[in-house]
Amino acid sequence: MEKLSYKTFGEESSLNDDLGSMGILSDNACRFGALQEYIEHRLYGESIPEALKDGNLRGYCSSAQALPDYAEVLLHIKKKYPADSAPVVVFGGSYGGLRKVLAAWFRLKYPHIAPGALASSAPLQYDRPPRYPVDPVCKGIDSAPEGSDVLDKIFSGIVAYFREKPCYNLNAFFSAETVDGWTWRTCSELVMPIGRGNNDNMFLGF
Repeated sequence: MEKLSYKTFGEESSLNDDLGSMGILSDNACRFGALQEYIEHRLYGESIPEALKDGNLRGYCSSAQALPDYAEVLLHIKKKYPADSAPVVVFGGSYGGLRKVLAAWFRLKYPHIAPGALASSAPLQYDRPPRYPVDPVCKGIDSAPEGSDVLDKIFSGIVAYFREKPCYNLNAFFSAETVDGWTWRTCSELVMPIGRGNNDNMFLGF
């Protein structure tokens, strides 16, 4: 039987931002004898510098364009090794793993390439303490002074992660290409509701 293959779908940043942070892949690849593959999303990274600032190219950065890219790469790899019947598990963080986008959409659109593939999003991206935000932010919120209101607790979480500064520009946390790409994507093809539901939770009613 051919071995398992892990594929990571790049998202709204250079692939260099992801390498070394996807511990779930490297932790399990040896156990299953799996081949790990990291595929950068079109127009991010160093292949076409400044592409996302070019209005004539930006439209080619869509998820509808990216999915066939991934399919072509995976088919090429399966043919090269050869590994036609090797099971494939796809992973993605942020936009790369969002429900109905990229990793999740890919397993529905291309089941013949990645049969039974899985997609993962937030836990893969954010819940990897102590480097990633969830652990220090939650500790900061929990350590807010007694009697703090919601905004004060949120601010305590921001200070815990970014350290105390006279001014906080959250865009500084991301590369320029990530900000440019995400701004275009959320204005053109992705609906990203932010807020809270009627029951004082994170789930909005539709």
